Amino acid sequence: MIAQVTVLASFAKDKFLDERHRVHHERLGGPALFIRHALEREGIDFVLEDSLAGVVEIDVHERGTIVKVPPRRSIDFAAVATPYLLISTLRDEVDLAGVDQYRGKVFLDVQGYVRSDRGSGSKAMWQAPESVTRSVLCLRGTSEELEYIDTEWLTYQKNEGILLRTMGAKGCELFVQGTQHHILPARVVSTTNTVGAGDTFFASFLAHFTRTADAEESAHHAMERVSQFLALPEENRL
Repeated sequence: MIAQVTVLASFAKDKFLDERHRVHHERLGGPALFIRHALEREGIDFVLEDSLAGVVEIDVHERGTIVKVPPRRSIDFAAVATPYLLISTLRDEVDLAGVDQYRGKVFLDVQGYVRSDRGSGSKAMWQAPESVTRSVLCLRGTSEELEYIDTEWLTYQKNEGILLRTMGAKGCELFVQGTQHHILPARVVSTTNTVGAGDTFFASFLAHFTRTADAEESAHHAMERVSQFLALPEENRL
């Protein structure tokens, strides 16, 4: 099969901390892990270009601190041959310079690019250049993360492309070329650990979009997939 998607993402060693900030347990994690599992489940042929693993400390409130950032790397975007490109990082380890030379459709998760050096889930404004903002077909972030994106880019993304604002148990807000949709989860799963849910959602959305080119239908599909993911025992999500 010819690969449909190139994934630029990082693995991580996730260290879960207890109330006293001591390591309770460790496991493999990071965007690359959950995206890989989601795309394999969808039966999508993909190429995973992962970075060296970072290290993330996750406190009891699920606030993550990147204590080891993967080295920054440049990408020859003109040489990426797949029709879809999914980018999801821990920080800004994937240099987006030249992304406008890519000839396919870019799906970008903002989560890493708005993380700051201060840790504990803190964020910082990301002023992406126009060469990036005009190259992204689909942008995803949580309500909090998207507050750190320039309003001009958000307006452009809502009206000219696809914007996914994920809101946990409240579902997601979807904008497709000026049309707004509110996608509710078919079922709300009660869980204290949602690590990996955002990447599972985004990868599932992209997978369905490659088959249908229908963003609203893909959002419903992704919502069901992430509900299934969260309903699993934590040890079975990996």
